[in-house]
Amino acid sequence: MRAVKLPMLGGQRCEFAKEHRIAAEIQADNPQLVLWFGEATQSYWVASAEGLREAQTLGRLLLLVDPAPAIRAGTSR
Repeated sequence: MRAVKLPMLGGQRCEFAKEHRIAAEIQADNPQLVLWFGEATQSYWVASAEGLREAQTLGRLLLLVDPAPAIRAGTSR
């Protein structure tokens, strides 16, 4: 398993610092949700009024947070 033997920093393994930072940034933009990265599952988690959901990738996490993002004027895909 990834990072099992790495040191703990404040209760989190340094290997997952990027994932924890991403979860914290998305959490800051969505105060109605609770988001975190689970080191044991290596997944992002979202707790909302609808329940607890797991997202195995950042893309899936973003879809859970905003399932139908508005297309901004002037942008194309």
